[in-house]
Amino acid sequence: MAKWVTFHYGLISGVSDLTVHRDKPTALKYFNKFCNSYFQLSTNFKAPTLPATYGYPHRKFCGMSKQKFEKAFGKIEEE
Repeated sequence: MAKWVTFHYGLISGVSDLTVHRDKPTALKYFNKFCNSYFQLSTNFKAPTLPATYGYPHRKFCGMSKQKFEKAFGKIEEE
């Protein structure tokens, strides 16, 4: 089963708050719980599925497969 990740991405700060999830439903639940907490928008956005992003082009909360993340940002070192 493929792993999924959620993280905050900023153009200047890069990747932060990276969380690895064991499966897609767990990652989607986490994404929907925390995506609004990074912004002062009050939209109550809920992603229907992953991959998804929420925010602005220069600063956003993202959810995607671990494999896609590693292609874009490099290998994740898990404990």
